[in-house]
Amino acid sequence: MPVRLLHMMAGDLGVMRIAGEDDARFMARTTYTALRFWMQAYCLDDGYGGSYGLSGNTVRHRAVDWLRGIGAIQPGMASWYGGTDGYADAAARVFEVLKATGDLARTADGLYRCTSRHSLPVGTGRAIVMGLADPTDDRTSAMSGMAYLTEAAAKPDPTRAKRPVGREHAYTADFTPLDGRHTLITLSAPLNLFPKRGRTIDLLVWPHRHARDLQQLVVRTDYTPIIVALLENTGFTTAVH
Repeated sequence: MPVRLLHMMAGDLGVMRIAGEDDARFMARTTYTALRFWMQAYCLDDGYGGSYGLSGNTVRHRAVDWLRGIGAIQPGMASWYGGTDGYADAAARVFEVLKATGDLARTADGLYRCTSRHSLPVGTGRAIVMGLADPTDDRTSAMSGMAYLTEAAAKPDPTRAKRPVGREHAYTADFTPLDGRHTLITLSAPLNLFPKRGRTIDLLVWPHRHARDLQQLVVRTDYTPIIVALLENTGFTTAVH
């Protein structure tokens, strides 16, 4: 029963199995995706209907406890995360992404609240749905990483959609199909070197080999044009095979 519930979670989030992926890695990616929504839920569970907020430490600790509980059901999942320390690292990484992209907002008291639903433009006329939103409601593109895309926004954001003129591209990004639905991205430099734009990309990808992987990433193939635009704007030369 618990394993079946995990598969139901994957279905709700739109997480699909990569060709050749075993149950443990599939469940690891599913729980990684779900962390965004659990962190939102924790911020709502402050005893005041989400109006007060929770400390960052509390949000991260609750996320780690949740991962440990799932890991007890699917023990092999821990190898992708790297055990207890890996759970903490993953929770911290996701928390930082959500802060940087406006999914969680810091209050004047230093606590964190879940934001209301809003859109984050990512170029080529598309936007990521952020804030408190049901991933099973009005979804126009299936989940990839921790986010899903809306249809064309009112106006494309040209600063994100086009390669900057005159910028020297010192880094490379190779896109290689894994199967008909997923693509592997291999970066010559890790995303954490680009904190502002890298955080947005983090929402749309999964680490590949393990949760700490910053240079081999997996994305749904239909998200590839968005990632190409974001990486080229960040300073990468891209090659799609």
